[in-house]
Amino acid sequence: QNTSFESARHMMYYAFPLLIANLVLAGSEYITHNRIRKGISENETIDTPYDGNAVMTDTNDAGGIGKTTSETKLSWQPAKGTRLIQLSVDFRGNNIWGVDKDEKVWYRAGQSGTWRKMDGSCKRVSVSGDNNHVWCVDSSGRVYFRHGKHGRWEQKSGSLVDVSVSHNGDAVWGVDSRKKVWYRNGRNGSWSEISTRFDAVQVDVSGDGKTVGALDASDSLHYRDGVSGNWRTTRTVLKQISIDRYGKHLWGTYNRKVYCSNGISNNWIDLRDGERVWVEVSGDGKWVWSVDTRHEVSYRSGDLNDEWKHLNVNETVTVD
Repeated sequence: QNTSFESARHMMYYAFPLLIANLVLAGSEYITHNRIRKGISENETIDTPYDGNAVMTDTNDAGGIGKTTSETKLSWQPAKGTRLIQLSVDFRGNNIWGVDKDEKVWYRAGQSGTWRKMDGSCKRVSVSGDNNHVWCVDSSGRVYFRHGKHGRWEQKSGSLVDVSVSHNGDAVWGVDSRKKVWYRNGRNGSWSEISTRFDAVQVDVSGDGKTVGALDASDSLHYRDGVSGNWRTTRTVLKQISIDRYGKHLWGTYNRKVYCSNGISNNWIDLRDGERVWVEVSGDGKWVWSVDTRHEVSYRSGDLNDEWKHLNVNETVTVD
């Protein structure tokens, strides 16, 4: 009996460390495979071993994505949309253009469409209200134009860091790396410098070309009445501005908060929904699109009582 007991004890002596080692290895492989991080908050992007991103979604049907209850069961689901740093929309919001952090260009046919990766490389893009004129600038300052989503990129003269185009493409405004403002009469025009007494970092033109807003390096908002107007300085500070077709609906961001106004020289309303770095209003003023700090795209109506709705969760992406 003592011999049998000793044999069993020796087997356990050698088998137990082996069992522990296997368990540690299995756990390590599981963590490595899923690349899980500690402290990930709800809906935060994480890296996955597959293409695309991953978002944490509510699988409890209790309230949809981003809403949880004490009974919520959470799982990781792929976010098959794309994540942007900037976007531009046409008159009715039926055509959306955007760029991501890798300067890839994306297109989407409105709320019900899906993201399609387009050719080209840009860091800033602007689409006309009629969707026939798309302008962009790349990280080297090169300026490009294309005739809508079916066109081809054509390099144009000039060097810019920001660009904005009117509804019919007749008015194109831009800012260069020296913080100077430029104007061009459409695709076949030539650039003319518009003198300023401030250092511009962003410019946006209304669809009718009659209202031009520019932000300087200190975030102050300046505006003028088209090419023939004179610059006027407001007391408003913004990081980014978007103007509709007639200059009646303006949206902007500052310190990750969203603001809106019914006239460029009027008071701005703080919507008190922050964490958004870019906002864009459609030409008709009825729809607003945004990019948040996680580079997710959302939309809402122009009604101030509306709420943001996410676009890029659980949908397909087409890559040409």
